[in-house]
Amino acid sequence: MTVAAPPPPHAAPTAPTLTVANNSLYVSPGGSIPPLGLEVSVPHAGDNVTVNISGLPKYETITDKLDGKSFSESSVTLTAA
Repeated sequence: MTVAAPPPPHAAPTAPTLTVANNSLYVSPGGSIPPLGLEVSVPHAGDNVTVNISGLPKYETITDKLDGKSFSESSVTLTAA
């Protein structure tokens, strides 16, 4: 008689980590714009992650460092795999 061991329990999913370098940026009118300083880390290489940034003024843009594309909408959704 052979008895198989039960399968190991599955680990709970691990959420991505969002790091914000400065959560209170201020830009004076006509001043230079500092980097937003957002970084997203995924627990497993190849995981998909989506970041939604909202409240962007009409005169500002956000540039995605992965592909260099700039966005100027009031709500920006970035997705990476």
